[in-house]
Amino acid sequence: MENQISGQPNLASLTDNVSNNINSLIKDKTIDLREVAKISALSPERLDDIAKGTAQHISLSEIVAIAHALGISEIELLS
Repeated sequence: MENQISGQPNLASLTDNVSNNINSLIKDKTIDLREVAKISALSPERLDDIAKGTAQHISLSEIVAIAHALGISEIELLS
């Protein structure tokens, strides 16, 4: 969903994108959520919430850490 005024995606769609991309990349790579959590320095519970799409807010530092752990850019994670 895009913001009607600016044409930019809203936070809910970005959260969905992050969740979908994490799950897709986990399937495609030989890495699991626990490994991503360890590399990103996020708790497994927090990363699980983000991957399930149930996290209320995802910080920029979490986006950076998750993208790094998955070997992708932040833009790829958000797209």
